[in-house]
Amino acid sequence: KKEPKSEELLLRLARINFALGNTNKAMSYLNAFPDDYVHDELSIQEFVRLFIDYNLNNEAIGFLEKIIDEAPYHYSAWYFIGLIHQKQEKYHEAINAYEYCIAIDDENTMGHLGKGNCLMELGEYEEAISYYKQSLDNDESDAEVYCNVAECYENLMDGNSARYYYHKSIKINPHISDAYYGLGTVYKRNLQWKDAERNFLKAIDIDPYESLYPIELAEVYLILENHNRCYEHYAKAYEIDSDTIEIILD
Repeated sequence: KKEPKSEELLLRLARINFALGNTNKAMSYLNAFPDDYVHDELSIQEFVRLFIDYNLNNEAIGFLEKIIDEAPYHYSAWYFIGLIHQKQEKYHEAINAYEYCIAIDDENTMGHLGKGNCLMELGEYEEAISYYKQSLDNDESDAEVYCNVAECYENLMDGNSARYYYHKSIKINPHISDAYYGLGTVYKRNLQWKDAERNFLKAIDIDPYESLYPIELAEVYLILENHNRCYEHYAKAYEIDSDTIEIILD
């Protein structure tokens, strides 16, 4: 049987100690890694995943800041600091980290995407759109970006632009349920009930475990006074998410 490398062994020992709640001991194993291993891009992803698995956000930030102290222009370290702050809903701190990413490498799309996500959460939709467009990679990941751009336009009450970008998202990935849901909400706002119904049904077909989709569809049936189908979809939403009181009230 092949013996694990010393780095693999250290990582296993760290994971075991994190799982047992021995955080200090786990950190001592991580601190024992040689610098050239720690600074490697794939290794940083491995370490951050480890911290996230055990919800150790402060330890993750401290670990990444130590890397930055030694290598101030380390793109991945700044990116993951932004990602962890974003996960904690500390959007301004996350934006600061993503801005360092952009300053270090303006052509790396991840910093632009991260900043766009944070700006969207803060309600800065026009600026978010600008950063989302700079994050496009000309691959399948663009479907999610276009969907976010469309949602920003929807929040700006620009239904035409929202529809345009939801359709661009679907053209790249026809299985992206959020884009069909977004189209449904745009059509619902415009009182185009059949188009809204069709898109909500498509979203449910793709992702039958998202309670928001049948709730929106039930509201369409309520307006159309199709009470049987209305009740059917509220009941379906309740099966998925019985903790949401609004479903029962509706």
